[in-house]
Amino acid sequence: APARRLGTRPFPPFPALFFFCVFFWPYYLLLALTGWYHLVHGLSTAAAVLRWPVGSALQRPPVFTGVVAVGALALVAGVLALGGVLVDVGDPTTSAYARLVLRLTGIGVGP
Repeated sequence: APARRLGTRPFPPFPALFFFCVFFWPYYLLLALTGWYHLVHGLSTAAAVLRWPVGSALQRPPVFTGVVAVGALALVAGVLALGGVLVDVGDPTTSAYARLVLRLTGIGVGP
């Protein structure tokens, strides 16, 4: 079978996702968002138990939802940046690891 060549068609649409495009988005989005929710919920619970003033504020649903939503937007932007959507991350196929994977899989790079 002929080796598939990158550069002949836009696959994947974002070069930084060359090796893990199928798993990158759902895994890192879910990891970031569930981690953020867990952190905010844990801090609000701990603050309420320790009777810190921020604890009672974070226990109110509108405040809790707002903090989680703002953090979630920031985390989504961060994952998009890591994925090469918001910022240029360079050509991921130039690293030593990429060269090894390309050699082992037989996928060619370039025209």
